[in-house]
Amino acid sequence: MNWFGDASFWGLFDWSYLYGLNSQGNTNIYKDAVLTTVDGVRLTSVFQYPNTYAAFIMAYILYSLFQMTSSKKWYSVFINSLFLIPAVLSLLLTLSRGALVVFPVLLLMTLPFLSVVRQLFSLIYLFIAVGITIAILQPVTSLGISLQNLFVPAEALKGWLIILGSSLAYALIALIIQRYIIPIVSSKLSIFQQRRFSNIIIPTIGIVVGLLGFMVLFGTGATKMLPEEIRARLENINFQQHSVLERGAFYADSINVIKDFPVLGAGGGGWAAVYEKYQSNPYISREAHNYFIQNIIEVGSVGFVFLVLFLATIFVFYIQSFRKQSVEERDNYFPYFIIAVAILVHSIIDFNMSYVYIGSIVFLCLGGMTAGTKLTPFAFQVRLASGWQKNVYPILLSLLAVFFFFESYRLLNANKQYQEAQKVLEQSKNYNETIIPLDKAINKYPNPEYVHFKLQLLQTVYNQTNNVKFLEEFETLVAILKKNESYNSITSQNELNLALLKQDHEKAATIIKEAQAKFPWDINVYESLMKIYLQLGNTTDETKRNEEWNKALELYEGEFTARLKKLEELPKGQQQGRIFEVTPTIALTIGQVYYYQGKYENAELTLKQGLNEQFPDEQSKAIARFYLASLKKQNKYDEQLASKLMSNDSTEKYKLESLLNSSLN
Repeated sequence: MNWFGDASFWGLFDWSYLYGLNSQGNTNIYKDAVLTTVDGVRLTSVFQYPNTYAAFIMAYILYSLFQMTSSKKWYSVFINSLFLIPAVLSLLLTLSRGALVVFPVLLLMTLPFLSVVRQLFSLIYLFIAVGITIAILQPVTSLGISLQNLFVPAEALKGWLIILGSSLAYALIALIIQRYIIPIVSSKLSIFQQRRFSNIIIPTIGIVVGLLGFMVLFGTGATKMLPEEIRARLENINFQQHSVLERGAFYADSINVIKDFPVLGAGGGGWAAVYEKYQSNPYISREAHNYFIQNIIEVGSVGFVFLVLFLATIFVFYIQSFRKQSVEERDNYFPYFIIAVAILVHSIIDFNMSYVYIGSIVFLCLGGMTAGTKLTPFAFQVRLASGWQKNVYPILLSLLAVFFFFESYRLLNANKQYQEAQKVLEQSKNYNETIIPLDKAINKYPNPEYVHFKLQLLQTVYNQTNNVKFLEEFETLVAILKKNESYNSITSQNELNLALLKQDHEKAATIIKEAQAKFPWDINVYESLMKIYLQLGNTTDETKRNEEWNKALELYEGEFTARLKKLEELPKGQQQGRIFEVTPTIALTIGQVYYYQGKYENAELTLKQGLNEQFPDEQSKAIARFYLASLKKQNKYDEQLASKLMSNDSTEKYKLESLLNSSLN
């Protein structure tokens, strides 16, 4: 429904209450359920992340195949087969390369648990579904992309008819296979199924057929039949493409985090809080893209051992019980195994388990697997299962549920108050009116985002009124923020703002140096620290001046330049991430230091990196002015640049002359 431009379910749902609209301004689809990225238009569903949606869909496809091959009832086969084409289609529309790589692995992990006949027809059902999906992929893809830009009911209906027609045709094929073909094949293979290791032959054949299909697809140019976005993603599956290289960087950096928090970990949300301190390049990722690595970072080796033992115990006991059970007993609990394995395996390369919904499904399925095992209960379990003791656990669980319900309501209410404050500010621009719902939000939950919003307001009104009351409140909130969120860049920024409001540049320099240790790839930190050193050097004390300005040059020529060189060494396919380069601010700051110290050639080369001959702001004019002055000091001249600058601002001629005559040079 999202793909075809209208998920309102014929007006029943209204998605406009979500933050903003989608990129085309369409309120009829869930925000970012269809996401336009550099890789193309990707289906993400309510997860707003295509890879997790792909993991969810893979689990569903495997579950459907199991139900289709295990059920004896025609309507069960019909219902499960009816949704398989949309599921495979959704998987392809996520453009998730990781899912396409993991899916064959999942087949190999689940098929050996089935009989030979079920294995065979699981693959047959799957191949037919994939074949039909590829046949309709081009028109469905084109329609979906166009309907994101402009919703046309007739075009959407066309897309729906294609999918519904294909799904019905597939369901009828599945019914025919179930009714007429499976019984014949079952009788033919009854003896073969009893042979040892027979259950691994079909998966092996499946691997060979899959590899041959892969070779045919890519070796003969058959991928040209696929939509451009999907073709490009398939042809780009290799170990040198950016998502693989970036994950490699995450995992390598994770080792350094684990070394610093080896026993008890960094706490919940540990990776998101500290990763910037350890990252090898300025990527942005609040997730480690690996459930198990993220777990050991958060709970340390102690917690990780408990997790591994917990999972290993469940899977070992389940598999042992599976081997002893009848087919009927196995079928009751095997779907739990399928879903848990599918999501956990994919979670080795992504952060699916960070979604509460996905995590809930996995742990419920682990519970389902445990229910399917025949474990001898401990003595205390026997006692708890009789008499009044059996009510203890459900009572405690109920109390916890009530507690978390009200706690969730409190947090949700705080968020609503925060949103209300944003609306009030947008509509009235009135501080006193805005602060009422905002204070309510902060009192309920001092979320750093809420506190930062208030700090921005306080800074604005203090600059307008110079009322010390606002500065004192600003200082109190910064202290709260630092106590609760010491690793948050928002905290460092507000600490810096407080020091600057107090005109305490020495304190500001100390704060930024501390921030540099926590956020070594944050370009704003380098800009701010270099500017502070420049300001501290604006003094008549020559010794102090040279000391502070040399600090700026040491930072620029030392660590900053070393990090720039490190970025040049990144593999070709790996993306750098955030901006980390000689920005106009850095060019102007360091260019000024070089200029005032009489290093005019260095000043020229540095300032040239920040030149913008359109002169969009005062900073760009200052860069050009110092650049021209540096040239003049070397008996050089850029007549074209000078003409542009002075025609843009007539006062620049006098500013340039004043700079050339400055006593500091």
